[in-house]
Amino acid sequence: MQTWGQARYYLLRTSEKRLSYVSENASFRLNKDIISKLKREAEQKQISFNTLANQIFDFYVNFTSSASADMMPVPKAALVDLVEGYTEEQLEAHAERVYKKVGLDIIYQLRGRYDFESVLGVWDYRLKASGVPYKHTIDEHNKDRHTFIIQYSMGKKWSLVVAETMKRYFEPLSAKKAEYTITDNMVAITVEGEG
Repeated sequence: MQTWGQARYYLLRTSEKRLSYVSENASFRLNKDIISKLKREAEQKQISFNTLANQIFDFYVNFTSSASADMMPVPKAALVDLVEGYTEEQLEAHAERVYKKVGLDIIYQLRGRYDFESVLGVWDYRLKASGVPYKHTIDEHNKDRHTFIIQYSMGKKWSLVVAETMKRYFEPLSAKKAEYTITDNMVAITVEGEG
């Protein structure tokens, strides 16, 4: 098992690309209870404590620190209750308004540019931040075709809001219109970059 003090290369997976980074040692003094909880989480995920620490720092630097001004945690029940009062057409219009107000800002804030890869990266981070189960796959025959399957389990109207919002982010940069399927429990959306 590698320790914090060993300088080494580690691999970070990003959208099926493997990038190597030079690591540097650092040491931190943390509360013993926090270390115990993190070690348990690493064991549960079957990853090293060091890998978990890298994931936490990566997530903070590349998402949390930049996006916190435009995002806030809200209980699922509040969101479900809120969307139930609207028609599908009103929810689609809502997705359009939100995208126009903050869509580009969030992408530029987090990535410094607005392109298909940046939007993919931001959505991966957003979904990680939400803690919901999701899967991001890349078509083996067309590497520009990506599918997200997200299991919010928050009702069909919430699934519609998510699908329509993602569609707004990706379509200006896509070769084809986004295709999606929604249920009470999940969103499956396929987007294709211009490659």
